[in-house]
Amino acid sequence: MSSKDTNKLIEPFRTSVKLLIKKASNAGIPILITNTTRTLAEQRELVRKGYSKTMNSKHLTGEAVDIAFLVNDKLSYNVKLYERLYTITKDLPFIIWPFRDLKWNWDWPHHQHDKNKNVGYNDDMEEIEKLKKEIVNLNTEIGKTTAERDFLREQVKEEVTLKIAKDKELQTCLDRPSTSKLKDKIQEVLNEYDG
Repeated sequence: MSSKDTNKLIEPFRTSVKLLIKKASNAGIPILITNTTRTLAEQRELVRKGYSKTMNSKHLTGEAVDIAFLVNDKLSYNVKLYERLYTITKDLPFIIWPFRDLKWNWDWPHHQHDKNKNVGYNDDMEEIEKLKKEIVNLNTEIGKTTAERDFLREQVKEEVTLKIAKDKELQTCLDRPSTSKLKDKIQEVLNEYDG
């Protein structure tokens, strides 16, 4: 069965498709990905049935998606919605609508990768790269904060243990059977620094 999983698409086409989905949603266009990748057998069957004209489909290499629309909970291939979607597609990098861009007179749903289309690349891809760097920086900060917390916990635990060992009166008090609850409480506090 052909896939609808956009993660199976090649980069940078995958990122452009995900941007298209997001921008279409923001524009109120009810986009629905109906097909991403296909096997050779699936493509052969589509050609046999007349739904496709080629065995060299970009669906075989993760470089194409078929798009429909979900209108009133029903699948739609509304021409006006494709025209609205094109206003977004034309400004995205690495994705074209062959019906318009290549003057195809068939296959409205088909959108495909174009490695030479860099329109909008700088704006959208720079934004994505910036967000990726921010995520890396946040993960680094989280790692530093965790390491600092663990270091401080260990330091406090060592200080408390050292103070108890040095304070003979406290140690004598803790060794008495009547102070086992206090000893348990101190151990509980020390254990908190381990967890």
